[in-house]
Order: sequence, then C-alpha cells, then structure tokens
Amino acid sequence: MKIKLKDILNAVPVLQELGNTKLPIAVAYKVKKIIAECNVLTAVFEKERQDLLKIHAVLDKKKQTYSFDKKKPDELAAFNEAIIKMTSEDIEIDIPVLTLKELEGHVEIEAGRLDSAEWFLDVA
Repeated sequence: MKIKLKDILNAVPVLQELGNTKLPIAVAYKVKKIIAECNVLTAVFEKERQDLLKIHAVLDKKKQTYSFDKKKPDELAAFNEAIIKMTSEDIEIDIPVLTLKELEGHVEIEAGRLDSAEWFLDVA
C-alpha cells in the first residue's frame, strides 16, 4: 500500500497503544508487524531530520539541542520546507491490515484518534 510518511508519524501513538494491549495471538502478530515496519520508517525519518538540523540549525553543545538563528529566517524556512516535502511523499509499505472485527472487544479507543489509524484498518 502507498501512504504518506506524515500518516505513519501521526499513527505512532495509536500503534504504541495497540502494542501495549493484550490481543489474540494472530492479531498481536499483525500489530507487531505493522509497528516494526513503521519503526523502520520513523527511524529513517528521524535520521534525515537530524541531518537537516545539522545543516539549518545551531547546536547548543551544552544542552545538546538545536535552535534556529533568528537572524537567518531562511534556514528555518528551508528546514520546514524539507520536512514538509519529506513527510508528504508517498511511501510503499507492506503491512498486514487489521479489521475492526479482530479488534472488537479487545481495544477501546477515542473516536478522534481513529483518524490517524484508518490507513491500517479495514472497516469491512
């Protein structure tokens, strides 16, 4: 399936919650596979984000944090543009799909949080 990286990043909290939920073995296995694939992609994103910070931001060596120089607003704009471009690209991801029936009776979730999980759920 093709999905945007931003959708994967937005689903991380829901996936973590599912990963910490007792589920039937077959469902737990599917959740584990989804989480593993998403972890690979989020790790790649985080490395690329760190590389962009090294280019566009200033490292406070004492605090080990990055900040943007207010005298160089173009650097922040370039960083943001690169992040938006990176997270908006389609990525091919090979994961199992979870059905609502598989999760029914095992998982309770707020309706508003389902938006970030729709891409790996089959509501049929």
